[in-house]
Amino acid sequence: MSERTYRQIVALRLHTCRHCHDSRVYPMLGRVCGTLMVDTDRTCGCIIGVKARLLPFHCPQGKWENGTPNGTTLTTT
Repeated sequence: MSERTYRQIVALRLHTCRHCHDSRVYPMLGRVCGTLMVDTDRTCGCIIGVKARLLPFHCPQGKWENGTPNGTTLTTT
């Protein structure tokens, strides 16, 4: 995977989470999936800025299908 593709995946994940009604912004930590460190059926409690960069991880709501938000196809040039 190229560096450009990696950055695109991370950017798409962050964009998706920015618009998710379950994410919250914590001072000094940034955006978190739900409540920090509380795992529920809809949220994981992770710091999104970190988790989005770890490609093997997934969104608990399935919004990062196949590593990208909702299965978005990435093009490389």
